[in-house]
Amino acid sequence: MYFLDDICAVIVTYNPDVSVLQKNINSILKQISHCLIVDNGSKEYKLENIDESSVKIISLKDNKGIAYALNVGLKYCSDNKYKLLLSMDQDTILCENSIVQLLNAVNKGADSVGINWDKRCNSNKNVEFLITSGNLVKVDALNSVNGYDSRLFIDSVDFDISLRLKDAGYKLMKVANALAFHKIGEPDQNVKFNIKYFTHTAERYYYISRNHYYIENKYKKTHKIFCLKKKFFFYLDVLKILLLDKERNQKIKMIKLGKIDSTKI
Repeated sequence: MYFLDDICAVIVTYNPDVSVLQKNINSILKQISHCLIVDNGSKEYKLENIDESSVKIISLKDNKGIAYALNVGLKYCSDNKYKLLLSMDQDTILCENSIVQLLNAVNKGADSVGINWDKRCNSNKNVEFLITSGNLVKVDALNSVNGYDSRLFIDSVDFDISLRLKDAGYKLMKVANALAFHKIGEPDQNVKFNIKYFTHTAERYYYISRNHYYIENKYKKTHKIFCLKKKFFFYLDVLKILLLDKERNQKIKMIKLGKIDSTKI
């Protein structure tokens, strides 16, 4: 049996919107008692009314990437005897009682549980992967698969850790009543077609592409269906860039570069 005091939330930050981060922290501390911020070399920022007994900050000198920062958080959890790690992005706001819902799923036999992001899930559902933000996972399970792959830096970190946990025999579950607010990409609009869509920077698309091809090559034999689905959505995103994005040339260039560099990881 696991309890709320067994959980440490680990928020990875990089030049965050402080007002959103503050809401993020508040949404966590209304539900559990401890939170660790691992900052990836941000410009200095100040949080207001933070209880230092509840919130600890580890500041890295430069941006080591999400996976590296999560491994710092994993070591902190292990060293301080926390049994469960709740990984969080800096711009995620948990809904009330979400952590309790996640914890209940763990106590019913799941090893790694996640937020119901798309809200399409009406009951708890066994899944092949979980999104990093809002992912409550057993510390022992993470340590048994050697934690997160820091070579990925950003993007597909969640896919990789999920599949490695799955291959090690752990049970992953999406929890229907665990909800949160989270921004995915930056909103943009194609004036010609009057279409609104979400996009990323050219640099981010480099990592999306590089890590997509790396993950596909790594798991194409053991997780064929997953890789086919991932390939479909990746090329759908590329098509969206070609048809709608005003920075299409630079982004496609970075996507091609990412594919080339995927063999060097």
